[in-house]
Amino acid sequence: MSRRAALSALVLVTTAALCGCSPTPSRSDASSAPTASASSQSPSLAPSASASTSATPSTWESIEPRFPQQSLGKEDANHAPVFHDMRVGDHDGFYRVVVEFTGSDDVGWLGGWTTSPLTQGKGDPIDLGTPVYLDLNLQGGAMPVSEELAANYYKGPKTLDIGPIRVLENGTFEADTHIVIGMDRKREVTLSALSSPSRVVIDIAK
Repeated sequence: MSRRAALSALVLVTTAALCGCSPTPSRSDASSAPTASASSQSPSLAPSASASTSATPSTWESIEPRFPQQSLGKEDANHAPVFHDMRVGDHDGFYRVVVEFTGSDDVGWLGGWTTSPLTQGKGDPIDLGTPVYLDLNLQGGAMPVSEELAANYYKGPKTLDIGPIRVLENGTFEADTHIVIGMDRKREVTLSALSSPSRVVIDIAK
């Protein structure tokens, strides 16, 4: 009888111990709950993603590039085309920006819309006092590395204004002439490459 009593007591102790451990799974579930709630917060990021679809780009929105087919001046850097003139005009239904190069080589561009343009090389912020910018690297010219090129290089104002449009020339580095056009809002824009003389024409809808 004493042996049976001892066995019964052992069974009771073991059962109690197992029952006492039962809360542990509930604690482990509770510790996993913050992970689930953190992942459930990820949809709150959606509004910032939708900002990229608004009329004002939040970072960078590329435009279709045009790559120049250069032929003249390739072998002789001293006679390569250079950025020569920049002008603006007010026309019926649109504003026009013209960036002209010497010679008749083909010209092209890379660029996009941004709210935070930067200077070439140093990467300093550019602020023309407008909320949105068309940032363009015009391709086809050369740096004014010789006296002849420097003589033909643009010597006009750094900025030009027409209506709500402000245009900045940020110089030429290698084959890229950096032009930044600040606007009051994102507008419809058409770019054209013309010859005799070489020039890029940017028409901006009113």
